[in-house]
Amino acid sequence: MGTASRPADEAMLQYVRHAAAEDGVAPPRRVGADGSAMPRLLIADCRPRANALANRATGMGYEIGYEGCDVEFLGIHNIHAVRESHRRLEALVGATGGGDESKWLAAVEETAWLAHLRTVLAGGIRVARALQGGHPVLVHCSDGWDRTAQVCALAELLLDPYYRTVEGFCVLVCKDWLSFGHRFETRVGHLRASRDSADHMSPVFLQWLDAVWQLCTQHPRAFAFSPRMLLAIAHHLYSCRFGDFLFDCEGDRSDHGLAEQAPSLWSYLLARVDVFGNPFYDSGMGVLLPELSGCLRSVRLWGDYYLRWSPRPSFPAAGAIVTRRAA
Repeated sequence: MGTASRPADEAMLQYVRHAAAEDGVAPPRRVGADGSAMPRLLIADCRPRANALANRATGMGYEIGYEGCDVEFLGIHNIHAVRESHRRLEALVGATGGGDESKWLAAVEETAWLAHLRTVLAGGIRVARALQGGHPVLVHCSDGWDRTAQVCALAELLLDPYYRTVEGFCVLVCKDWLSFGHRFETRVGHLRASRDSADHMSPVFLQWLDAVWQLCTQHPRAFAFSPRMLLAIAHHLYSCRFGDFLFDCEGDRSDHGLAEQAPSLWSYLLARVDVFGNPFYDSGMGVLLPELSGCLRSVRLWGDYYLRWSPRPSFPAAGAIVTRRAA
């Protein structure tokens, strides 16, 4: 069950391998039928392996025995697990107090939100490293517009410094999320209110922004924009002030004339580079390939977003600080 392969799919992947060999960017791994050196192709299946095996019973399955291809499961959980994790996180940060604050960090970890973030980051880094090593990569999940968008957009962000500029980041979101069909209306629920539609809602794009924030704070000189821009995008994902995130696809947005009737978030950001720019940006930084364990161990709560309505620590004014001088 679920192990059928399609000759057209296999042929397409062989053409991709051949093209990579012709470009001369891939290390020789195997000699193809035509005598050319063919690199191995990585099939990055975003799903957990157990989920992929379960899907075989419904005929979905995964690639088995494709010549010159290696399948790796990235272990990123589905929208339902992410939605439940986010619900627990919202409940935690929205609590009015009275709990054991000494166990706050443990409570955050128990929501599994940070664990899900780590799998997304690990997937993006894995794909980026494979591409940097000259291997062609096919990325897919179940439908191709949730986890696939997360992993591909992260890999592009790591490999191409253009996408780490204000303009480039806007282009990346427009390309990999809006144009490639992430269903914002379905996942965010702007125009949906029924219980049935709620089952399809999940903060997939917000999770990706959180992953970008982790990279931005871990490597502040590699990004031309500051974390403040990510905070603005996350806020306006739900504010409906701009029309960019309404509806499920470009066709629907075009049919409703959003380009003419609603302001654009991207124009807003590009007109305020002085506000959202990063003064510490090093334009000489190229490919960014974080050391995996260091990156994942540094993952933390996006406090500026999740705690933005919480009381902030207060400090005495500079003039009120008393220092002791050596006698």
